[in-house]
Amino acid sequence: STFNSVCGCHIVTPTPRLLTMMMLGILAFLLWQGLLLPPHGRGTEAFSPAARLACRTAGPRDGAAGYSGTRLFSSPPTRERPPAGSPPGSVAGGGGPRGPPAGGGGPPGGGGGPPPQTAAQKLLEVVLDAAFGLLYVGDDIGLRDSSKNLRVLWTRAILNRLGKIDDPVAFQLLPERTRWVVDALVDGGLLPDSVVEKLDWIVRRTNFIDGQLDSFLDETSSDGDDGGSRRQVLVLGSGYDTRCLRYGDRAGLDFFCVDLPAVAENSRMVVERYLPPGARPPAFVPFDLNDAAAGGSLLGAAAGRGLVVDGSVPTMVLCEAVLFYLEPGAARAVTSELFSGLPGARFCLTD
Repeated sequence: STFNSVCGCHIVTPTPRLLTMMMLGILAFLLWQGLLLPPHGRGTEAFSPAARLACRTAGPRDGAAGYSGTRLFSSPPTRERPPAGSPPGSVAGGGGPRGPPAGGGGPPGGGGGPPPQTAAQKLLEVVLDAAFGLLYVGDDIGLRDSSKNLRVLWTRAILNRLGKIDDPVAFQLLPERTRWVVDALVDGGLLPDSVVEKLDWIVRRTNFIDGQLDSFLDETSSDGDDGGSRRQVLVLGSGYDTRCLRYGDRAGLDFFCVDLPAVAENSRMVVERYLPPGARPPAFVPFDLNDAAAGGSLLGAAAGRGLVVDGSVPTMVLCEAVLFYLEPGAARAVTSELFSGLPGARFCLTD
């Protein structure tokens, strides 16, 4: 740091590294208070009504073994990683996919979307955005997104460093100049057990979804093709989800990542920076899921990027902590289109 004399006072002009160190204390405090994570993630039991309705009304269409029909999985609050091929929480009942019934969706109160923020929460968002902006100072891509998506990415990198989840890619997607923050938080003892325990819901949810994706890939591979059967995964509200990279090197597997146009573009740049030259990136689908309430077609947008919607390609849809943010009409439109427009698809919805 340098010192300047202004009006007889010494003022410290901090370097970027010192600013980041100052921010470490803020991040540790926010993690300890449970304020760093999205509000609906502080208790895994808080599924949105839209997700609960969807899971109740669309059940498996047949009982045959292997890949067929529509299977819905919801993540219970205390469930550990399920064994492959026997997902917990599958919905009983017959009949084809009908989509959720009218009504419901969004948080309690009927307003739809996240609950209104208090003045303190709004101030906290400003502070967090500024703090995460420091982490991306000098990055060639820069911060072109709300820090909410980035908080999840950094949290996953921390959990991987702690050995809680298997996601080394999350760390690699962080800016090279500030990745050391993750090691500083873990090795510096700034994350006591009480903090790590508050992140356990992310650990359970990650392991659950990974387990279902593993089961899908195992059950849809053909004998003798070295796992190269064509399959596709549609990820809703993908943000900086790393599964398209952790699983993306499998032959015949295509990922379609759906998010807001600005988020999809920023995610594309981050992913392409990570991929080695010549590697095939996932397809990014710029689509606002709330537009579905006004007639916008999610599947139409995804099909325009190459998604096969006629049921000829085994398909899995992942929706991780997304429905909570949608207006009720949009949640109903999205789930109804998915259940009726993707014959034989498998769904893993957690909220």
